[in-house]
Amino acid sequence: MCGTCPFFLAGREDTMGFCTCFSKHKSRWANVPKRCKELFEKGFQIGGDLVIVIKE
Repeated sequence: MCGTCPFFLAGREDTMGFCTCFSKHKSRWANVPKRCKELFEKGFQIGGDLVIVIKE
């Protein structure tokens, strides 16, 4: 769920929030997008500490 992602910003009672990684409005209960799954899977396959940096 997007609501558990550290990139998801929302208030405690809000059902909608904002994904700071991809600059999109998302529902707290939305399924994890495919691109997020791929991003985290690649990071965890490498091992060690996972650090994701947003390019500006």
